[in-house]
Amino acid sequence: MTDQTEYYTVNKVSQLTDVTIKTLHYYQKIGLLIPTKIGVNNYRYYSVDDIKRLQEILIYRTMNFSLNEIHDILNSQNNDSRIYRLEKQLEIVKSQMNNLQEVITTIEQSIIAERENLHMTEKDMFKGVKKDDDVYKSM
Repeated sequence: MTDQTEYYTVNKVSQLTDVTIKTLHYYQKIGLLIPTKIGVNNYRYYSVDDIKRLQEILIYRTMNFSLNEIHDILNSQNNDSRIYRLEKQLEIVKSQMNNLQEVITTIEQSIIAERENLHMTEKDMFKGVKKDDDVYKSM
């Protein structure tokens, strides 16, 4: 029985996804995206499943997850299905989108208040903005 799986070289993956070869090599180095096959010529060969994993990695990066967090999520013991992870990603992005819409509204209302010399309550001035305690974060 022959292997009917389609494989892509690192160059092809880079072309298809606009991810640099350097990044793909780095993802391999840190164990985030390991090519399915490595040829005797040391060429990396990526499968369709590898491309799907890269998509998930980049979605998490877009959501500002660290590479360590992404590694932990994708390699967790419970090994959630791709569909489950994608559904969670969608849920998080929709939540972020709703929050950003609230920030947009706050900014728009602030502009109107400034232009028309109106008073905005402090509560309205801070709707949707981050109020994390930065004291405990390292610089």
